[in-house]
Amino acid sequence: MDCRYAEVDDFFQEAFSRGLLNTYDRTVSGRLAAVKEPLLKVKPTVEPRTDVCQLIATAADTMYLRLEIEAFLALPRTNSENRADGLQPDFVLYYSSNPGIPNYTSGHFGEKLNMKHQDVRQSEVLAALEVKASPKAAPLDHSEDSTELPLDQASADETPHADDRDTHTKMAKYVARLCHRQHRCFVLTAFIEGTGVRFMRWDRAGTIVSKLHDWAKDPDALLKFLWCLARCGRSELGFDPTVEPVSASDFPDRRFQQLVRKAECHECLKKYIENAVKDLKRYPWCKVQCPDFVNPTQMRTYYIARALTKKHSSVHGRGTKDYIGFDVERQQIVFVKDIWYSEGTLPELRTYKRLHDHGVQNIWSVAGGGGVGDAPQTTLNQDFFPDGASRPSKRTHHRIVSERVGRPLDTHADQTVLLRCTYDAFLAHEDAYKNAKVLHRDMSLGNTKVDVESGQGFLYDWDVAKYLDAENPKDTHMRGRLGTWPYMSALLLKYPLKPNHLADDLESFLHVLELTAIRFHPHSHSNALRKAVVGYDWLHHDPADNCVNTHLSSVVHPVYFTAHSVGGHLVGSDLKVLALRVGRSMIDFDDRTDSTFEAPLGPLPQLVADWYAVFSPHYKTLDRRAWDMLWGASRSRYGPPDRATDEKTRAAVMGCTLFTLQHEDLKVAWQAALKDRELTAWDAKLGDQLKDLPDIWGRRIAKSSGVESSQSGE
Repeated sequence: MDCRYAEVDDFFQEAFSRGLLNTYDRTVSGRLAAVKEPLLKVKPTVEPRTDVCQLIATAADTMYLRLEIEAFLALPRTNSENRADGLQPDFVLYYSSNPGIPNYTSGHFGEKLNMKHQDVRQSEVLAALEVKASPKAAPLDHSEDSTELPLDQASADETPHADDRDTHTKMAKYVARLCHRQHRCFVLTAFIEGTGVRFMRWDRAGTIVSKLHDWAKDPDALLKFLWCLARCGRSELGFDPTVEPVSASDFPDRRFQQLVRKAECHECLKKYIENAVKDLKRYPWCKVQCPDFVNPTQMRTYYIARALTKKHSSVHGRGTKDYIGFDVERQQIVFVKDIWYSEGTLPELRTYKRLHDHGVQNIWSVAGGGGVGDAPQTTLNQDFFPDGASRPSKRTHHRIVSERVGRPLDTHADQTVLLRCTYDAFLAHEDAYKNAKVLHRDMSLGNTKVDVESGQGFLYDWDVAKYLDAENPKDTHMRGRLGTWPYMSALLLKYPLKPNHLADDLESFLHVLELTAIRFHPHSHSNALRKAVVGYDWLHHDPADNCVNTHLSSVVHPVYFTAHSVGGHLVGSDLKVLALRVGRSMIDFDDRTDSTFEAPLGPLPQLVADWYAVFSPHYKTLDRRAWDMLWGASRSRYGPPDRATDEKTRAAVMGCTLFTLQHEDLKVAWQAALKDRELTAWDAKLGDQLKDLPDIWGRRIAKSSGVESSQSGE
């Protein structure tokens, strides 16, 4: 998990308004002597963690009660809303109509005998606090000159404390989950480590951290933080002011039900709607407005509830969230994408306008969107990092709305559907490249969707696309490699300084189809196939077998998921390069030496085999030394080249015939695979054979069917 920290001298001045801080210093602090007294009696490293938690919660709620502040600091129960992993903070702050006391009628508090301990209702959390009994478990170094994570500081001879990794991961996950469940620009938290406390502000650029305060010697900083959290406005807490919560009485239910009835004939769309509204207590209705695509001065209103996006692995970065939206006035069901773009990134809406202007087929039908807010919302924390290459980019908040709703490509029923929908995306890629002069640069399984109404495939997610004819260098988008790790070309993984070219995108189509074939269709490493030897139906797939299928993981993990660091860059496996050079997949879809492998190849493995044959002669023209000197992670070992050497190296690199590959080179085999043919057993789709599959160290590659482990140039 990517976590970036910067220590600031005066956290309070950066996080809260001057008026709020002056009010506390002048009129509030002096009234809290009785609240501070129990905190001043705490002895370092003596008090048990549970007693410290109870002491701080009592102090905070006593303060809220005496000052008549409608807030409550709660201690979550272990059986919280997050039952899947049990991950929850030690404290959560809520609004409460009863100062210092929970709202008993809200439904998420415990029995009256145990009111202090309640479930975490993520949609209502204002802020979170974490407590560790020992400073050794702190996520930040206590030395004056360092604010790096111990995990990042550790040398080859120094292993971080186990609690460091645990605390670091837990804190980031708390905030990532909160940002996923709520509409946030940033989140404020505190970390209590023994009798010390640090305050933090997290946004999509990075995290700023306060100096360490000793709350047992001077509780004022801790109480000021808790008071400011309860007294400041929602925007100062980091809530997105452009998202308006909608009560049940204000929601246009009659018009919404009319819209739902119109969608009943589309099974997938019906499921999307059911998912969006099935738990409105935890995922309440919100209203957002976006400019119309054709007439940007006209605002369109959409209702959203539960995000389609399930993963919330990182608090930093793009933070993409997808929603099914409802335009009840126009009686339309739409797709809403919420994203934070890094500075220098071309807004995706601008790219869609270019694609539409050039008549590119099989893409989103954009209804509206743009920068969020009158002055587009941006991240704040990047300004506190030192200048240099490691400084995080400023990010800007955008939303895009499409009238075209898609389902994931991995919901395909058989090989023929998979190939047809991917071919639709391929045609979109070709149109964009030839007519609009746009290179996608992130071809992956997740970026190919299937229209829920027409069943047509379309290419999605153009947020890292490159304009090939850009005169302004900034219009070429981001430099360096881009993509989703399992689907990136072998050369992008091998040479991390290489920019994306057309051949890389074309090769990504191969990896999408091959990895999908490995996941969902029979092959030589399938447990389902191997069971045929002992008399089982060879198309039967038991998901429980995945966790012991080391036969498959010994191939899939090294080829698609392995990465190691060289010169500060992540480098992929040589096996991907080797397979393409040899011209054969590492998985056998047609093993004639095995008596159980008698069926003919289906269209999907046949196409994969044909494409390996297309790429192989081009990979054999690769001058590996020249490529390493120009784009390799360890190119510094060759020393700075003179002009003649540099020109010679570039000429050797460009002599690789991969740069001559065009869409037409893949089309012949693809069109042959798409010819009408009877569906055979080989075409049938199995269950997900990568779900819970262990890697070569026995850990699971994917907890669910999503294997979109991203490695992007951002």
